[in-house]
Amino acid sequence: MESPSEQSTNRRLLTIERMWRINRSRVLNAGNSYRSLTNSSMATLIKSAGWSLTSAASATNAAINL
Repeated sequence: MESPSEQSTNRRLLTIERMWRINRSRVLNAGNSYRSLTNSSMATLIKSAGWSLTSAASATNAAINL
């Protein structure tokens, strides 16, 4: 049989462990969200850079053809 102070300590440890798990999952989720956000932002930047290059090439070709 556990003493009241042992029970209190165990309850406290369980609470700390539960909070740690919740916070850990929040941190992992935030990391995944940030990673996917960064990836999509990079993809958008690369696409827009590609469009700019394509537009510049088209403009150059049009100028040469004049």
